[in-house]
Amino acid sequence: MLAGILGIVIFFLITIGLFNIFNINFLSITNQGLNYLMSDKKVSVKERVNIIKGKNKENYIIKEIKKVNYILEITNKKKQLPLIFAIACICGLAGISLCIAINNIYLMPVLAIGLFLVPFSVMETQMNLYKEELTLELETSMSIITTSYLRTENIVMSVKENLDFINPPLQQYFREFLINTQVNPNIEYSLKILQNSIENKMFKEWCEALISCQSNHTLKTVLNPIVAKLSDLQVVNSELDMLFAKPKNDFLTMIGIVGTSVPFLLFINRDWLIAILTTTVGKIALAIGVVLIFYAVFSVIKLVKPLEE
Repeated sequence: MLAGILGIVIFFLITIGLFNIFNINFLSITNQGLNYLMSDKKVSVKERVNIIKGKNKENYIIKEIKKVNYILEITNKKKQLPLIFAIACICGLAGISLCIAINNIYLMPVLAIGLFLVPFSVMETQMNLYKEELTLELETSMSIITTSYLRTENIVMSVKENLDFINPPLQQYFREFLINTQVNPNIEYSLKILQNSIENKMFKEWCEALISCQSNHTLKTVLNPIVAKLSDLQVVNSELDMLFAKPKNDFLTMIGIVGTSVPFLLFINRDWLIAILTTTVGKIALAIGVVLIFYAVFSVIKLVKPLEE
C-alpha cells in the first residue's frame, strides 16, 4: 500500500512537471471539458418526447453542473464555475489515486464520481444558506418599503427613503432600480428589471403587484398580504430548522462513525482491516459501504433546504 501511495505521488509530480515544461494550463483543459458537457447536444424527436414524458432523465452529473451554474448565475459568481469544475476533477482524480494505492478496482468508480460531486454539493449547501439569508433580508426590506409606499404611493420615493436601511446584497439591486428610473422614466420597466434580478417567488409576486399599482393605486392593498406571507414562510423555515437540527446532527455523527470505522480497524483488529483491503469480498463490501454513504449524504443535502412558497 505504501509503495502504491509513493508511486501515485511520483506520478503526480511528473505530471505537474510536464505541464510546466509544455506550458499546459490545467484550468484551460478543464474549461474545455466543461464547455463540452454544457453544450447543447442534438436531441432526436423521440428522445425529446421521452424527456417530456419523464421516461428519459438527464445525466446526473450534467444536471448537477447545470444546477451549480444556475446558482453562480443568480449570485453573480458565474466566472467561478471553471474553478469549481477543476476542483471537482482534482477530487475525482484523488479518489482514483487512492483506489489505485489500495488496489481496489471496485471502489474506483464510486470514489471518483462521489468525490467529483462533493464540490457541487458544497455549492448547493451554500445556496440553501444564501436563500435563508435572502428571505430574511427580503422580509425586512419589503416590509419597510411597503409601509412607505402605502403612505406615499410613490415607489421611487419609498425606495430612496429606506435605501440606507437595506443590507447588501439587496441594497445593490434597489440602488440599480433607482438608477434605472433616472435613465428611463418608465417605472414599470424598472420594476420589471428589479423583479428579474432576484430569484425569489415571493419577491417576484411583490414586484408584480407593484407594477399593477402603477396604473391603479387602489391595488396597493395586496402588498401587505404578500409581505405577511413571506413572514409566515420565514417562521415555518425557522421551525423546520429547529425540527431538523437534532436528526441532522445525529445523521452527521453516524456518517462520521461509519466513515472512520475502517481506519480505526488498524488499532482495533488489524486482521479485519487486511481482509477489507485485500480480499475480493472485503473490497466489494467497502465499495458498497462508500456508495451508501455518498447516497445518504447527497440525499440529505437535497432534502434539507428552505421552503420558497
